Amino acid sequence: MGRITLCFIIVFLISCAAQNTIIEFDRYNIEKEYYPNGLLMYESSYRYNKLDGISKSWSEDGNLTSKVEYKNGLIHGTWETYYPSGKLKNRTLYIDGKKHGKEVWFHSNGQKQSEAYYTNDLLSSEIIRWNKNGEEITNY
Repeated sequence: MGRITLCFIIVFLISCAAQNTIIEFDRYNIEKEYYPNGLLMYESSYRYNKLDGISKSWSEDGNLTSKVEYKNGLIHGTWETYYPSGKLKNRTLYIDGKKHGKEVWFHSNGQKQSEAYYTNDLLSSEIIRWNKNGEEITNY
Protein backbone atom coordinates (compact mmCIF):
# COMPACT_ATOMS: atom_id res chain seq x y z
CA MET A 1 0.00 0.00 0.00
CA GLY A 2 2.84 2.41 0.80
CA ARG A 3 4.42 1.99 -2.64
CA ILE A 4 1.13 2.71 -4.41
CA THR A 5 0.66 5.85 -2.34
CA LEU A 6 4.23 6.95 -3.05
CA CYS A 7 3.75 6.37 -6.80
CA PHE A 8 0.51 8.39 -6.73
CA ILE A 9 2.22 11.28 -4.95
CA ILE A 10 5.12 11.28 -7.42
CA VAL A 11 2.76 11.25 -10.44
CA PHE A 12 0.69 14.02 -8.88
CA LEU A 13 3.74 16.21 -8.22
CA ILE A 14 5.08 15.68 -11.74
CA SER A 15 1.71 16.60 -13.27
CA CYS A 16 1.53 19.75 -11.14
CA ALA A 17 5.01 20.78 -12.24
CA ALA A 18 4.00 20.40 -15.90
CA GLN A 19 1.14 22.91 -15.57
CA ASN A 20 1.63 26.58 -16.34
CA THR A 21 -0.03 27.77 -13.15
CA ILE A 22 -0.75 26.44 -9.70
CA ILE A 23 -4.16 26.84 -8.07
CA GLU A 24 -4.64 26.25 -4.38
CA PHE A 25 -7.35 26.63 -1.76
CA ASP A 26 -6.51 27.18 1.87
CA ARG A 27 -8.60 26.28 4.88
CA TYR A 28 -10.29 29.69 4.84
CA ASN A 29 -11.74 29.15 1.33
CA ILE A 30 -9.29 31.51 -0.30
CA GLU A 31 -8.35 30.50 -3.84
CA LYS A 32 -4.95 31.51 -5.13
CA GLU A 33 -3.46 31.03 -8.58
CA TYR A 34 0.20 31.58 -9.36
CA TYR A 35 2.14 32.41 -12.51
CA PRO A 36 4.86 29.97 -13.62
CA ASN A 37 7.41 32.40 -12.11
CA GLY A 38 5.84 31.81 -8.69
CA LEU A 39 4.20 35.24 -8.32
CA LEU A 40 0.56 35.47 -7.35
CA MET A 41 -1.87 35.86 -10.28
CA TYR A 42 -5.06 36.26 -8.26
CA GLU A 43 -6.56 35.68 -4.85
CA SER A 44 -10.29 35.29 -4.24
CA SER A 45 -12.30 34.36 -1.18
CA TYR A 46 -15.39 32.18 -1.24
CA ARG A 47 -18.27 31.53 1.10
CA TYR A 48 -20.71 28.72 0.33
CA ASN A 49 -19.00 28.29 -3.09
CA LYS A 50 -19.68 31.90 -4.10
CA LEU A 51 -17.26 34.79 -4.32
CA ASP A 52 -17.47 36.70 -1.06
CA GLY A 53 -14.97 39.29 0.10
CA ILE A 54 -12.13 40.98 -1.75
CA SER A 55 -10.65 39.48 -4.91
CA LYS A 56 -7.35 40.79 -6.23
CA SER A 57 -5.38 40.13 -9.40
CA TRP A 58 -1.79 40.92 -10.29
CA SER A 59 0.23 41.13 -13.50
CA GLU A 60 2.99 38.64 -14.20
CA ASP A 61 5.55 41.14 -12.90
CA GLY A 62 3.74 41.47 -9.57
CA ASN A 63 1.79 44.72 -10.00
CA LEU A 64 -1.77 44.89 -8.68
CA THR A 65 -4.18 45.11 -11.67
CA SER A 66 -7.59 44.95 -9.98
CA LYS A 67 -9.38 44.74 -6.67
CA VAL A 68 -13.08 43.80 -6.49
CA GLU A 69 -15.43 43.37 -3.53
CA TYR A 70 -17.99 40.55 -3.72
CA LYS A 71 -20.96 39.56 -1.61
CA ASN A 72 -22.83 36.31 -2.19
CA GLY A 73 -21.35 35.90 -5.68
CA LEU A 74 -22.13 39.43 -6.90
CA ILE A 75 -19.94 42.51 -7.11
CA HIS A 76 -20.91 44.51 -4.06
CA GLY A 77 -18.77 47.46 -3.07
CA THR A 78 -15.82 48.89 -4.95
CA TRP A 79 -14.23 47.65 -8.17
CA GLU A 80 -10.84 49.21 -8.87
CA THR A 81 -8.39 48.69 -11.72
CA TYR A 82 -4.81 49.92 -11.84
CA TYR A 83 -2.26 51.01 -14.43
CA PRO A 84 1.03 49.05 -14.62
CA SER A 85 2.59 51.97 -12.72
CA GLY A 86 0.33 51.16 -9.77
CA LYS A 87 -1.79 54.29 -10.15
CA LEU A 88 -5.55 53.96 -9.97
CA LYS A 89 -7.18 53.60 -13.40
CA ASN A 90 -10.84 53.49 -12.37
CA ARG A 91 -13.10 53.07 -9.36
CA THR A 92 -16.74 52.02 -9.66
CA LEU A 93 -19.27 51.38 -6.89
CA TYR A 94 -21.64 48.41 -7.12
CA ILE A 95 -24.60 47.13 -5.14
CA ASP A 96 -25.81 43.56 -5.76
CA GLY A 97 -23.94 43.28 -9.07
CA LYS A 98 -25.15 46.60 -10.49
CA LYS A 99 -23.37 49.93 -10.84
CA HIS A 100 -24.77 52.15 -8.14
CA GLY A 101 -23.00 55.35 -7.19
CA LYS A 102 -19.96 57.12 -8.53
CA GLU A 103 -17.74 55.81 -11.32
CA VAL A 104 -14.44 57.62 -11.84
CA TRP A 105 -11.76 57.01 -14.49
CA PHE A 106 -8.26 58.45 -14.25
CA HIS A 107 -5.58 59.28 -16.80
CA SER A 108 -2.26 57.49 -16.34
CA ASN A 109 -0.83 60.69 -14.80
CA GLY A 110 -3.41 60.53 -11.98
CA GLN A 111 -5.68 63.33 -13.27
CA LYS A 112 -9.41 62.57 -13.44
CA GLN A 113 -10.53 61.48 -16.90
CA SER A 114 -14.29 61.12 -16.35
CA GLU A 115 -16.89 60.97 -13.63
CA ALA A 116 -20.49 59.77 -13.69
CA TYR A 117 -23.16 58.46 -11.33
CA TYR A 118 -25.26 55.33 -11.73
CA THR A 119 -28.48 54.18 -10.11
CA ASN A 120 -29.40 50.52 -10.41
CA ASP A 121 -27.01 50.06 -13.38
CA LEU A 122 -28.42 53.06 -15.28
CA LEU A 123 -26.55 56.29 -15.88
CA SER A 124 -28.19 58.91 -13.64
CA SER A 125 -25.99 61.96 -14.23
CA GLU A 126 -24.01 63.78 -16.85
CA ILE A 127 -20.63 62.32 -17.72
CA ILE A 128 -18.01 64.92 -16.97
CA ARG A 129 -14.68 64.55 -18.80
CA TRP A 130 -11.27 66.11 -18.30
CA ASN A 131 -8.08 66.14 -20.36
CA LYS A 132 -4.71 65.02 -18.98
CA ASN A 133 -4.09 68.55 -17.68
CA GLY A 134 -7.23 68.48 -15.54
CA GLU A 135 -9.23 70.85 -17.77
CA GLU A 136 -12.89 69.98 -18.30
CA ILE A 137 -13.52 69.11 -21.95
CA THR A 138 -17.12 67.86 -22.30
CA ASN A 139 -20.36 67.15 -20.51
CA TYR A 140 -22.80 64.55 -21.78
